[in-house]
Amino acid sequence: MANLNINDAIKAIKSGDIKSIYYFYGKDILMIEKLTALILKRLIKSSTDGYIKLDGGNLNLSELSDMAEMYPMFSEYNCILINDLNADSLVGDGLKRLLEIIKGIPPTTIIIFNITGFDLKMGKRTVSAKNKKLISMVVESGIVCEVNFKTGSELIRAIIDRAKKEGCAINKNNAEEIVELCLCDSMLIKNELDKLCAYADGSEITKEMIGMLVSKQLDSNAFALAKSVVSLRTNESMEILDELMEQRAEGIVVLSAISSAFIDLYRARAALANNKRADNVIKDFNYRGREFVVRNAFNSCGRISLEHLRECLKILREADLSLKSMRTNSRVIIEKAIIEMLMVARRT
Repeated sequence: MANLNINDAIKAIKSGDIKSIYYFYGKDILMIEKLTALILKRLIKSSTDGYIKLDGGNLNLSELSDMAEMYPMFSEYNCILINDLNADSLVGDGLKRLLEIIKGIPPTTIIIFNITGFDLKMGKRTVSAKNKKLISMVVESGIVCEVNFKTGSELIRAIIDRAKKEGCAINKNNAEEIVELCLCDSMLIKNELDKLCAYADGSEITKEMIGMLVSKQLDSNAFALAKSVVSLRTNESMEILDELMEQRAEGIVVLSAISSAFIDLYRARAALANNKRADNVIKDFNYRGREFVVRNAFNSCGRISLEHLRECLKILREADLSLKSMRTNSRVIIEKAIIEMLMVARRT
């Protein structure tokens, strides 16, 4: 029937126009869970019981077929929630069998797919061929909704409104600080805002409170490190590296985050060199929901040369190869790369 955005999907569910099948996926896990709870409450007057929940990672298609044919006993609909199904995991004619089950759903059965445990796109622009085929089948008779992060401005307004409801206050700049530290992830924002409101206890949420209580995410620390390196702040660079390593992520993950931060800076600097704006970068490289990353990169790259950034990316590439081919301590490899990038900065 439709491939809807989050607002239209909510309106469709609340209108009472029930479809036989739903498919929710995207980056905003909290909103996916809320959307799932909304449809369950609409169907069975509850979001906690009265439905069958199946693990998509261990889906038995024969059992699913039998469950789909069951007649509802205590509610109007026989509701089946399938969590975290990756169609690529269906072997043999598994996908074909699943599509047949979906096509033959009786009027009293509703199937809901939701993806909350992994990125269906695996970091790419589109889903895999098998998942695309499944989604296309759902669109024919149900509702598909890709739920991605809200824009920074939407999240800022939501934080201000939520703080007000909790009896606290927060200004726009501090709300934006939370959004950036949480990388626009609404679930992280909710958790951090809960802590801040409890700590503020009816007073205003200050920048000092945010600095003390809000956990920095790997990517935000990585960008801070990149800015520090290109600004020749050696001591600060090493202090941030300490923070990154204390987050207990694998060395390859830390290096990947640092490399991504430098790629953001490179894209912004290349755009400036060609008289392009932040909007062009956001659109061309799919930064939707992470616009602040591009804005920060534009604000930070003005005095950095493209040659400098190219040299840094080469150093990071070599560090990546070393991490993947040598047994040397990852901290040593990353620290060596930072020192080399600082030396490049002094030469260029």
